[in-house]
Amino acid sequence: MSAPNPGFQQQPPRPLPKQYQQPVYGQPIRPQYPPVNPKRMRPYKFFYEQLGFWITVVIVAFVALMLGIGIGGADSPSTSKVSSSNSSASSEAKAKTDNSSSSKYEVGSQILVNDTEVVVSKVDKDWKSNDEFTQPATGKKFVLITVQLVNKSSNKVAFNRFDWKLQDANGAIGDAYLLSGSDDIGSGELAPGGSKSGTVLFEIDSSAIPSFVRYQPSWLSSKDIEVKL
Repeated sequence: MSAPNPGFQQQPPRPLPKQYQQPVYGQPIRPQYPPVNPKRMRPYKFFYEQLGFWITVVIVAFVALMLGIGIGGADSPSTSKVSSSNSSASSEAKAKTDNSSSSKYEVGSQILVNDTEVVVSKVDKDWKSNDEFTQPATGKKFVLITVQLVNKSSNKVAFNRFDWKLQDANGAIGDAYLLSGSDDIGSGELAPGGSKSGTVLFEIDSSAIPSFVRYQPSWLSSKDIEVKL
C-alpha cells in the first residue's frame, strides 16, 4: 500500500443541484420541474380576448342605434295622425256616450252604451197588475219601466232583464222582478241593426220612493248608466 501523497488535498463533496438533491429518508420522491408560464400552456384564446370580437360588438351596437333612430323618426307622423284621429273620434263619441263609470240621464234620453242605444221611454211608479198570479207581496208595490234597445254595432249584442236595477230614495237597490208576460223584455240577442222593446218590473217597499234605474249590460263591465225617475 503506497503512502498518501503529501501534496494532495481531498476536496469537500460538491452539493448536487436542487432538482437532483437526495430526498430525506422516509419522504416520497417528488420530481422537480422548472416553472412553466400558464399562457404558454394554452394554445388558444377565449372569444373575448380576440380583437375581432370587440370590433363586431361595436359595429352591431352602432347599426342597432341607427335603426332605432330611423324607426322612431318614421313612426312620429303616423303616431300624430292616430292621436289626432283618436281625439276627433273621442269628441264625436262624447256627443252620444259618457265614458265615465256612471252617468245620469232623463227619461226619454237616447243613450249609447257599448254600441247599444238604450231608451227608457216610460215609468209607472205604482203599477197595478191585472194578473192574479202577478201581485206584489204584502207591504210592497210594483214599479214598471218601458225600455227600448237598438243594436248599433256589426256584431250580435246580448240583452237581459237583469241588466237593470232600481234604487230608491233610501239607497236600497233591487233586481228586476220576473214577470211572466208578453211585454217583458226577457233575454236574448240582437242582430246587427236589430231592436227590442219591452218592460222591466221591480218590487219595492210600498212607502219607498223610486229614485232611478241603473243599466249595466254586463257584470264584467265597469260602465253603467242611471236614468232618473
